[in-house]
Amino acid sequence: MNRVPTSLYAAACLLTLASGCGPTAPSIANGPPAVTWQHLTSESWRYELQDPKRIANFSFRANGGVLWSEGTKNGNLHSVAALGGRWYINNAGDLVITDESESKPYRTLGVTALTATTATAIDRSTGLTEAYSRIYTPQTGG
Repeated sequence: MNRVPTSLYAAACLLTLASGCGPTAPSIANGPPAVTWQHLTSESWRYELQDPKRIANFSFRANGGVLWSEGTKNGNLHSVAALGGRWYINNAGDLVITDESESKPYRTLGVTALTATTATAIDRSTGLTEAYSRIYTPQTGG
């Protein structure tokens, strides 16, 4: 009995994934976003580092949680560690990624450019400028 609605839902999901269309984040609904990390306080986003040698993928939740993977690329061989923790915005406006107890900061990122689909940030500990692709990931109830 539920085959038609389930099939329609699955087709809509596949179409959304294939076309890159989906819900628009409130922070970009009325034009270019502000160049801050403030959107993370009320929206969930996925950021993926655009680098030929390094891996850094972050899934930020509006509740302050973050799941991420970091590693290296060597051709088709990828070495990756998966981590979980917390994030917050410090007084300087930088994004600080920490362990679960917020006692050990792992990364501190300062945002320098932001569009609907990209971000440029400076890693405060290394001084490296990093380019990220980003996608809004709305959370559903449940």
